[in-house]
Parts: sequence; C-alpha cells; structure tokens
Amino acid sequence: MPARYQVVFNDKAKKQIAKLEKPQRVLLLSWIKSNLEGCRDPYAASSSTSLDEIAHGIRYRIGNYRILCIADQDQIQVKSLKVGHRADVYRHFK
Repeated sequence: MPARYQVVFNDKAKKQIAKLEKPQRVLLLSWIKSNLEGCRDPYAASSSTSLDEIAHGIRYRIGNYRILCIADQDQIQVKSLKVGHRADVYRHFK
C-alpha cells in the first residue's frame, strides 16, 4: 500500500499565501487540505498537470490561481514552490 503524502510549504510559498486576500487564501488552503493532504497519488487530482521543466513537478489549477509543486518521491512529501495568480505564477519560475 503506497504511503500518504504530506504537504510541506517552503518559506517563499508561506509568504505568497499570506499576501493573498482572505477569500483566495481560504480557497487555496481548503483545496490543498481536501485534495492533497494525505493523498496516495498527487498526480490523481483532477486539476493536476505535470511540469515538463522540473523533475517530478506538478501544477494544480484552482480557479485563477496556480500552485506549482514538486512531488518528492523519496520523502513522500509535496513541497510547494510557488503560489499565485495565473498571470504571475510562471514568471521567474525555475
């Protein structure tokens, strides 16, 4: 039986989430809690797409917002890299 994934936010993602308006912050955090926290396959979420530029990279689409993550297969964690509006989230992403 596969292990369950744990969501871990790095400091940059925490700051980006804190800067969001409360309704958007609540939307994103509740989506993460219901769809990613404790999941067995982070690629199974209906709004997930692989990021070709990054090994094990995943993009989640939540309304007009995007969450860019790396599924760390060794530690069974999803690490958030960048959170933001779709118009801005891909700028300077590497």
